[in-house]
Amino acid sequence: MVRWFHWFMVLRVHCCLLENAIGKAQELLALRNHRKERVVVIPAEMSLT
Repeated sequence: MVRWFHWFMVLRVHCCLLENAIGKAQELLALRNHRKERVVVIPAEMSLT
């Protein structure tokens, strides 16, 4: 019983770590996409002015 509980906690910790890693990866991707959009937007503004 104790062993099962131990493995359950280990699994929970790994799931949390995975969720954090996925969240960070998504944030990094969003930042990259945002930068790309900025890079695309700036020349458009320059061409207007």
